[in-house]
Amino acid sequence: MDGRQIPLQSGPVGPKIELVTLPQAISVLVVEPVDVDAGLAVSVLSADPRVNAKVAPDGPSAMHVLAESRVQLILLGVEEDEQYAIDLLAEIKSEERTSQIPVVVLALPVDGRALDHWYDRGAAAVLPKPMRLSGHRELMRAIERFWVGHALLPDGPLPASGRPRTLVRPATASSQRLQSSGTATDEHVLADAARKFGLSRELLFALSFDGRVAHAAGPWHSTVGISAGEVRGRELLELTHPADHAAIDNALSALRDGGRVTDVTSRISTNGGSWRWLLWSAASVRELSLSYCTARDVTPRAETGRQLPARPPGTDRDSMTGMFTRKRFEQELERELMRCARYGVGGAVLAIDLDNFRRVNDTLGHGAGDDLLARAASILRRRLRMTDTAARLGDDEFGVILPGVDAAEAVVVAESVLAMFRNAAGAGADSGSGSGAESIPLTASIGVAPFEGDGEMSADTLIVQADIALCDAKRSGRDCVAMFEEQDQPVHESQPTWPERVRDAVDQKRFVLHAQPIMSLVEGEAQRHELLLRMVGERGDLIPPSTFLGVAERAGMIADIDRWVVDEAVELLAAHRRSGRPLSLEINVSAHSLRDAEFPQYIADALSGAGIDGRGLCLEVTETAAIENFDRAKSFSEEIAGLGCEFALDDFGSGFASFSNVKHLPFDYLKIDGDFIHELPASPIDQVVVKSIVDIAGSLGTRTIAEFVGNAETVELLRSSGVDYAQGFHVGKPAPLLSAGLAQVV
Repeated sequence: MDGRQIPLQSGPVGPKIELVTLPQAISVLVVEPVDVDAGLAVSVLSADPRVNAKVAPDGPSAMHVLAESRVQLILLGVEEDEQYAIDLLAEIKSEERTSQIPVVVLALPVDGRALDHWYDRGAAAVLPKPMRLSGHRELMRAIERFWVGHALLPDGPLPASGRPRTLVRPATASSQRLQSSGTATDEHVLADAARKFGLSRELLFALSFDGRVAHAAGPWHSTVGISAGEVRGRELLELTHPADHAAIDNALSALRDGGRVTDVTSRISTNGGSWRWLLWSAASVRELSLSYCTARDVTPRAETGRQLPARPPGTDRDSMTGMFTRKRFEQELERELMRCARYGVGGAVLAIDLDNFRRVNDTLGHGAGDDLLARAASILRRRLRMTDTAARLGDDEFGVILPGVDAAEAVVVAESVLAMFRNAAGAGADSGSGSGAESIPLTASIGVAPFEGDGEMSADTLIVQADIALCDAKRSGRDCVAMFEEQDQPVHESQPTWPERVRDAVDQKRFVLHAQPIMSLVEGEAQRHELLLRMVGERGDLIPPSTFLGVAERAGMIADIDRWVVDEAVELLAAHRRSGRPLSLEINVSAHSLRDAEFPQYIADALSGAGIDGRGLCLEVTETAAIENFDRAKSFSEEIAGLGCEFALDDFGSGFASFSNVKHLPFDYLKIDGDFIHELPASPIDQVVVKSIVDIAGSLGTRTIAEFVGNAETVELLRSSGVDYAQGFHVGKPAPLLSAGLAQVV
């Protein structure tokens, strides 16, 4: 799901979380030719008893259902041959009895022209397909948006120009009246929404894009001692604890850009001078220049020390800036390159590094550094187009994807970003510490790496090229733009760069392995271990893989690291087998090694050299890597099976696989992504997704492993759902091999 999909209400806080706030039963028709994808979607939708989900495999079946049943929302799945979907959508919109039913198209990755192609035919929204498994949960949020929109805007939500951001119908007279109506009507609409949705405990409010409360409804007086009428017209920051201003600023910035915010925690002042904790979510309606928000008082939970909702492990948003993380940026770039290859268009990547960031932290403190990052992120949001993608790649580094631009246009964008940076207030300029306080200007260096739509460029290569150009910009005096040229070579400075540090570690074999136990949910004991890599720093400190593996991949060193891990794992297996203590170990394999046709032979040689077969060795690849290299992943799994090794699909649900693809991969274990596990007891939707994965994995003869298992309640839910194994801190934390009882026995 991307930023265009906007949930308005995230559900209550506590051990029991309702899926959506539907006022009544709603009938949804899923039209999906791929049977397993249809089955999963229907299972997830049916998790809420108020949703009546029907399925049709083709157009005639769908029209039959529409003729026989009352349907309020249609989810239309599109495959490579999209003509059936075009014909069906036209038929739905041409018949009077079905023309007003919103149709959400689940389409293959498309560009703006293709989106317009669906919107022009009457689609209410377009979601990408193949969907992440988490995207099936977003279908529930889509239904919620449908109902919330009809509550907040009497004749349906307004469309965004060109590309609708929510489930929409054409703008109508009454929706335009809402935009100019008096506050009494608006307050009534919010109050009516609260009554319809049963939101008796939620604070409902609409924020203008300058951060003022435009309308309010709900139990404001009983929560904070101020009536809804008294809240209206006040700035949200005025009501918020100073320590939470940064979080509010980031949220407001995202909303102004037409995005969404979920699970924001902040403190609001009460009439008695104390503070109450609120958990709130919001979505913007750009046509009204408003954001609609729901908030719940979670003060008792906060004051008793219970953890408030936080971003889950593996989240794709940076907590400081709200931007995408490096991992998500790389995924978005891969998709953009595939789209460009499909349509023959190009684009560019910008690598942006803030100048003097370390000086800001050292001189003015980390608070000033955080403020500088927030300002830079805000400038990027204001300057970039809706179709551009921005991310925070490191401490002071940002990345930008510019689709559909040539090299000259990319330089113009980069120069304009620098100009906006220069015109912004520097760090310390508003510190209030007096005229003698130092102010450090906000400047940056930018590397530009253009690409063509020929499908020849990989995301890793493109990021390296942008980094090389960035180094050229810094070497040229900073506060400037540099373009990557083919003859450019990486810059070596007096201080070792991360690529140099990783290269030294590879050359000196400065790595260690930790082991994390994997417990059988049938036997109740650890029967397997995953080996996790750590790099040993120059001073003997342990560096986590998230810090150096991306560098190793981009600099072409990941193959050496993968082979080192194979050697160590094979030696460990051999030593334990000689001592009569057989092991079952899992190791991770990078996408690079998956593509390497010689890698299986390397594994065979390592096993032969140790005098053992591959029993007990399981090689993991991520779902994303397997699907992006599907044919090679299939061959790889078959080759290592011939050695006696096992194959596992890791992080399942985090990528864009559908079961129709996965069922053709011969794997032994399916590792369910932790995003579906870490809040499993509180999420009925996640419970349904996990059960669906287990059912389909069972039909394929595959065992399942749940990651990020954090408590006993989750263990019991997994066991009752039929999951085979559990892995996570509740089962056991990663530990050195000796501590884990896996040290080599000679």
